[in-house]
Amino acid sequence: MDTSPPRHTRSEATRLLCAGSYLSPDFRRQVVDELVAHEERTVAPSLGVDVLPVLGHALRARRLEAVAAVALLTAWAVFLTADREPLLSVPDAFQAFLPFGLFAAVNEYSPWACWYAVVCLGMLLARYVSGLPLASYMGAPLLSGFRKLGLMRRVFGIALTLLSWAHGAVYWFSALILWRGGPVAVVCPLLIACVVWAHRVRVTRILRSELSRETFAHRHEESRGVRLPDTARYRRLRRFILREQHAPGSVYNPQLPFIGAGTPHQPWSLALELQHSGEHGAVGEGERALPTQSTGTDSALTPRHVIDLITPRLASLRAAAARTGRDRLKDLEVQEFVYLPAGVPRSSDVVFWPEQLQQHLDDAVNEGAEARRHFLRIRVGAWDEQIVVTVFVRVHTQGGMLILEVAPHVLGPIREDFAEVDAVAARSGAVRDVPRTVLRALTLGPSTSMAARDWPSELVRSVFAAPSVAPATGISALWTVVMVLRTWLLEPEHATPGAPVKSVREMGSAAVSSLFQEMDVSRYVKTVQDRIASGVRDALEQRGYRTDRFEQQIVNVGEGGLFIGEMNGGTALGQVTGGAVATGERGRARSAAANAAKDRRVAQ
Repeated sequence: MDTSPPRHTRSEATRLLCAGSYLSPDFRRQVVDELVAHEERTVAPSLGVDVLPVLGHALRARRLEAVAAVALLTAWAVFLTADREPLLSVPDAFQAFLPFGLFAAVNEYSPWACWYAVVCLGMLLARYVSGLPLASYMGAPLLSGFRKLGLMRRVFGIALTLLSWAHGAVYWFSALILWRGGPVAVVCPLLIACVVWAHRVRVTRILRSELSRETFAHRHEESRGVRLPDTARYRRLRRFILREQHAPGSVYNPQLPFIGAGTPHQPWSLALELQHSGEHGAVGEGERALPTQSTGTDSALTPRHVIDLITPRLASLRAAAARTGRDRLKDLEVQEFVYLPAGVPRSSDVVFWPEQLQQHLDDAVNEGAEARRHFLRIRVGAWDEQIVVTVFVRVHTQGGMLILEVAPHVLGPIREDFAEVDAVAARSGAVRDVPRTVLRALTLGPSTSMAARDWPSELVRSVFAAPSVAPATGISALWTVVMVLRTWLLEPEHATPGAPVKSVREMGSAAVSSLFQEMDVSRYVKTVQDRIASGVRDALEQRGYRTDRFEQQIVNVGEGGLFIGEMNGGTALGQVTGGAVATGERGRARSAAANAAKDRRVAQ
């Protein structure tokens, strides 16, 4: 049994989450908030990813954005202090309509800076209304968010975008063609654009040289992620994350179980009365068979015995998939996992010390307790770890009953906008301009992978993006200041210990998966459940218990149920609807609707 799953530092999901730290300020803030600002919470289990490099890139992206925000603030200060050219003379009768002499103040103090600020805020508002991302680094805009908006908001967004661009065109026509504001009205906006351009160049270099498919996969593990700051807090966080994210146990919140595994996928349970195969005679309708006591310890059925028979069948499934082709089942991971109640500080060795965790696993497997819960965790990572299927299995054998609980969970694909990193890497081309290549080497260093021929296009993009990027960078930097101050004031390392409430992998997951992905999820879940049913049946048979009732029983949970029945001597799994439940020999499944129809016929 695999007790130490890989860290998945090279997985595609890890790479895209690292890129998302630069492409989505909201995602970056959520990562830092959960892992740093809430240090008292244990990190959620990381399935198919490694969150340590994600945190490192998130902190570096925040640091780069803060530097850009300071540079933009300096550029705006220069603009405001250097701007003294009035816009135009307005009659006193019109100025009287403006409250508190607002026009006179603006016309006297920095009128062109205020005008350009209105242009920037208008473009930022237009992007927000249109559902486009508000990021300090924005690549090609994704229209998927725009298409999901309502008709009225789309129309209003288009109108506001056209109005803001027209406003910007009037500004540049007045400043550049008519030369109303002098050099200040032209140079200062270009200075702001240069700050945005420098930030874009730096982020683009990181995305191309560190987070492209080729470079990320072949980089050394220690250099694949960005090192955390060398402070006591981050050294402590690094130690906690390395110890917790792939441990065979975690603490949990009773209101939020299975954090990190995704959304539930038709969980079900089975209750079966244990009867020895030596009993003769069928149980008639309406009768209940009395439980038979075990005659010795050898014939007692325990959860450990059931799990030890399920595990080899899952291992054989993995071996068979590896021999037959590229089926993702060849990478199936099987691990015993224990959930513990929260309340112990992260710095304590009571929970995550390897010897302590192993002791919890050994003690919890047969106790069937309410607080400490033992599971067999089966994980299948597909689509380059962008689809993760995890099946949790729990077994009880108390009171002459066998209780089997199966809870499949699914993690969806990584957000579509994070794949923009591949488009950025694809735009990198051969260097054709030798002078600019030399200048690039002198200014940025030889390590940069950004082609010199791409610089003019990046500069043009920055000029057009600056009006909306500049205020977005300022707003994001303001949130960063608030988060840093809050963390410093609240001292989360001394807060009450808690369980994870968010998972980095779940933060970066899309809400919708494709039909192909859903088909694969269904196949993996059904295949794993078939092996689980086979192992339980063999455990019953080896301990001398009857298996016919297990092979015939139907369990239906809500509208999504699981059928476990006999098919050519094997075990078949399928869906049952309508609340049908059948138990006992010669039992027939009858739904609630069928029972109601039968009652109506009898009444008639």
